[in-house]
Amino acid sequence: MTDIYVIVSAYNEAQNIESLLRNMQSQTYKGFNLIVVDDCSTDNTFSIASKYSKTHHFTDIFKSFNLVSAVSRFGKDENIRGMLEHIKGDALILITDADCTLPATWVESMLSEYNKTKASMLIGPVAINGDYPVQATEFLSIQMVTRASAALGTPLMCGGANLAFTTEAYRISKEFMPHGKPNGADMYLLDAMKLTKQKIVAVTNPAATVLTRGKDTISSFLHQRTRWAGKALDYRNKSITATAAVVLLIQLFFIVILILSPFHPEFLYYWAAKVILDFCMLSVMAVKNKVYGLIPYILPVSVIYPFYVTAVFINTIIERNKR
Repeated sequence: MTDIYVIVSAYNEAQNIESLLRNMQSQTYKGFNLIVVDDCSTDNTFSIASKYSKTHHFTDIFKSFNLVSAVSRFGKDENIRGMLEHIKGDALILITDADCTLPATWVESMLSEYNKTKASMLIGPVAINGDYPVQATEFLSIQMVTRASAALGTPLMCGGANLAFTTEAYRISKEFMPHGKPNGADMYLLDAMKLTKQKIVAVTNPAATVLTRGKDTISSFLHQRTRWAGKALDYRNKSITATAAVVLLIQLFFIVILILSPFHPEFLYYWAAKVILDFCMLSVMAVKNKVYGLIPYILPVSVIYPFYVTAVFINTIIERNKR
């Protein structure tokens, strides 16, 4: 049987850490190893986790439970890398975030997909909770591209909120990951695994879907997307960068034809085709994911999408020039 490790790095998650541990405790698959790294939190994340683990008999639930206090604030990526160096032998590693909500079937579903595919990396499904419908709709499009690209053998995206990989593949691929980057290890690992020809699969089982929280402000949302986009030039496998460039050019094309539409009204047919196509594809995705409440948001998100992508691009250029 495959040895399973779930690794979570937490920083100032006093409001979420108990919920995370309850989610872990309620997993239908028992007997996995759980590692929680407190990244020098300034709140009482560590004490809450410690107290909860002692009062809920974790030794009866997990094969092992380790609550680690980092000696310095290294960040999520370095904490996970550090824990991976201590895991001996072959194992399946599952990664999530401390502020995520996990279904009880999460570990079981991810393990089932691994046993079925024997993939080196499993890109798990992620959704933004219903309190942020516009962001959830935009993220639905990201999930659609993630699944489609993986099915075509050229995975373009993954996220640290729901990711699994084998220690064997990690050891082979880690030498191709950049060092000294403050974040983004999930995408750098995907990039490295593509370079080393590892098998990568996108999980489509809704029972494996992890819920994450959206951003409370537009500026924080754009900052997050800018941070994601800013990594594109660092990838060694240029298929990801090239795809991002094509997406940007397409969005710029739609902005240009909209500006020219007063002089060429026929250009609006391109916009109509885009909106209809977006609506059809994302509606199918929403139905598959059983998030029917997002369907009314697809049309407005489709209209603003070119401007949003352009804004992220401009912000990315500004941020890179500040370095």
